[in-house]
Amino acid sequence: MSDKTIAAFHQNYPYLICIDSDGTAMDTMNIKHFKCFGPCFVEEFGLEAHKEEALKRWNQINLYEKSRGQLRYVTLLKILKEYQGKYLDIKDLSFLDDWVNKSGELSTKSLKEAIEKTHSEVLKKTLEWSEKTNEAIKKLTFDDKKPFKGVKEAFQAMRGKGDVAAVSGAGAKALEEEWNHYGLAELADVLASQEDGTKGAIIGKLLPKGYNKDHVLMIGDAFPDITAAESQGVYFYPIMVKGEEKSWADLKNIYLPIFFKGEYGKYQDQLMKEFYASFDN
Repeated sequence: MSDKTIAAFHQNYPYLICIDSDGTAMDTMNIKHFKCFGPCFVEEFGLEAHKEEALKRWNQINLYEKSRGQLRYVTLLKILKEYQGKYLDIKDLSFLDDWVNKSGELSTKSLKEAIEKTHSEVLKKTLEWSEKTNEAIKKLTFDDKKPFKGVKEAFQAMRGKGDVAAVSGAGAKALEEEWNHYGLAELADVLASQEDGTKGAIIGKLLPKGYNKDHVLMIGDAFPDITAAESQGVYFYPIMVKGEEKSWADLKNIYLPIFFKGEYGKYQDQLMKEFYASFDN
């Protein structure tokens, strides 16, 4: 495992740049939904007769609407509710609704505990879908998972001026493999994953290393990344959906120099407006 842990890390510079992985540094969001999440959803819930529409709607919810980046179970519940009575008749959908909205922990462990307690068929199918999706993701190759153009150059521009931390919701193994393969890990000081807690919690663990909050920037592509930044009172830089390459070029050429001058706050509101406007709804 990586030696670039939060516990082992010590501050080198006054500035800290936190970077999400899937959909932000790595062009992996689309491929995972196109090849894994969506097809497994259609198969598990028997939507083959409506496959084209179901896949299109799945991708819309998970990639192009403000629900992008939410936990898989949240968006699954959303589309199942939309299709209930239209293409599906799930008699115990309320069990999934209760678990998603009331359990407090949307993990495999929590899901299995809910199944043991309720014996709910929809919860069982949810677990089967999730596990099938995980297996499909494991079969993706490095050719399927590459950094966006301009990412490495931006990382190089951060070096020597700020500390760099991966702040990802991905698993540690996948994060390390992908970032090592493409030479990003060597440009980062910390590799923090879902095993280290939520993104907000990870930032919260890094701040006491010696950073002022206005010297910390979270880079992300989805609303959970904004939530993480806001929960810790730090700045957010958006990677625009369908505009990732330009976002990384602008970060390197425009906003990193501004950030290191301590003037990023002047641009935060406008960038956030542009980010919100980039989604369909």
